[in-house]
Amino acid sequence: MIDEKISLEKIVEKIPGVVFQFEICNSGITRFPFVSKGFDDIFEVPADNFKENASLALSRIHPEDYQALMYNVFDCYKSGKTFTHTFRVVSSTTKKTIWLKISAIPESYNPNCGIWFGYMSDLTNEIEKYNFS
Repeated sequence: MIDEKISLEKIVEKIPGVVFQFEICNSGITRFPFVSKGFDDIFEVPADNFKENASLALSRIHPEDYQALMYNVFDCYKSGKTFTHTFRVVSSTTKKTIWLKISAIPESYNPNCGIWFGYMSDLTNEIEKYNFS
């Protein structure tokens, strides 16, 4: 059992991209109770900063993409649908645009909050290659 736990932890740590748990409540509170190490690289802030409040991560979303992303989040929250969305975040240090794709499966654990378990991948290289070829 211990070996399985260590293996799973290593997979989550080493996998490219981000494995995450996202929570949103009727009160409007959003948080990431769990994110893998890749989250730090994309959002340039230690993941622990997002456990109780996701607003700092959400503030990195490209202004042109924010409204559509949040609409999709709330739509999936209300309907219980699987969440899939492609959007951009802006690096706070380099101002570089990073393209991300999120796929997450919802789970309702109480009527006031929704929770998703998902994966976030960096599509930047693929999009830049497509746009410049």
